[in-house]
Amino acid sequence: MISIPSDSRRKCSRAMLRKTDRRAPLEALNGLKRLVLTISMVAALLCGALVIGATLLGRTPIKPPHLYDNIIFLCLTIGLFILLRRRPKAFRPIGVVYLVAGFILYARALFLVPEDEMRAFWTLALTGTGFLVLGPVFGWFSVACALVMVWAAAMTGALAVSLFAMSTYCFCIVMTSAMFHAYNRHAELALHNIEAANAALRDATRHDTLTGLLNLPALRDAAAGLAGGHGESAPLALAFIDVDHFKAINDRFGHAAGDSVLQTVAHAISGAARPQDLVARIGGEEFAIIMPGQDLAHATAAADKVRLAVAERPVTVGKETLRVTISVGVTACQPPHQALDWMLQRADMAMYAAKADGRNRVRATA
Repeated sequence: MISIPSDSRRKCSRAMLRKTDRRAPLEALNGLKRLVLTISMVAALLCGALVIGATLLGRTPIKPPHLYDNIIFLCLTIGLFILLRRRPKAFRPIGVVYLVAGFILYARALFLVPEDEMRAFWTLALTGTGFLVLGPVFGWFSVACALVMVWAAAMTGALAVSLFAMSTYCFCIVMTSAMFHAYNRHAELALHNIEAANAALRDATRHDTLTGLLNLPALRDAAAGLAGGHGESAPLALAFIDVDHFKAINDRFGHAAGDSVLQTVAHAISGAARPQDLVARIGGEEFAIIMPGQDLAHATAAADKVRLAVAERPVTVGKETLRVTISVGVTACQPPHQALDWMLQRADMAMYAAKADGRNRVRATA
């Protein structure tokens, strides 16, 4: 059971993998940011509900203006939480609205709730969320806003704290923010490193390690995608390639020489194929080329060009120079296309006909 792809397809495949690899760490990091934002919102909802309930029961000294602030913030957070669940990719603008509203709430608390001597430290939760969800630029901007708000409250007498206490607060928020900054940066780097390692593993499972061409598991994926793109209007051709006398080369010169032959053949095939063709090593000394848009006559001519490219590229083994040749079988079909296995079987039969006729030639069958 064999399948098919190519040099340019190999390049396209790797390009697609690179795009996927760039997206994957970003998605993983965004997932972490959404989780942090969700946790922050849930904590704010629980805390807000507790504060509102306790205030309505007369258990806190909070006056009506700030009670209304808490109710508005609670309702806004509920709406943003629902929106985040429905539109998770919009977490950044949702996070901006949530954090700005939170800063407004706590800025007002600095002036409206003098009974809470520790209220300035609520800004730590907001700045931390800002770093982890929206990044260091927003994070440090929120730190600057927090410092300005607290100093303004202290200078106006709304926040009755000593200069020593203010320095403690400033030190705490700056140090905590620096740790959030470092964590955010290293988490992003770690995710990128993990995805790079995973990408290398994925690439290894899709490509032949000796020649760099697509391997068999990747061939069917590429062929399926190609069929979907050309399925209705263009012919499709397939060339089945076998290296002549490869077993004899291995037996006489060893497997290292055989590997060198396969690499040379793969390079020659890739160089002779069109950019849109799909080249693959499908096993042992066998290669395949899918030629989209080629009828049988044009595909046969293209296959002969590949045959000549291989024959004109000698392989040096020790003190000897090997002249390597290939036998090629070609088949083609018009839309609607035949199944891939059917085309492979037909091309394989044509390839054996080429060998029977003396090797180093191309034979075609419809």
